[in-house]
Amino acid sequence: MFNMEKNLSDMEEKITVIPEKTSITAGKMSIIAPGVRHSNGA
Repeated sequence: MFNMEKNLSDMEEKITVIPEKTSITAGKMSIIAPGVRHSNGA
């Protein structure tokens, strides 16, 4: 029983960390994307 609870709390930690990483990656992409589009030369 204790083991189940520990696994759940570990999952919760991962779930809170993932969105942070995703938003950081999205932020980098939004900075990079305009430059990439520009250098491709329409």
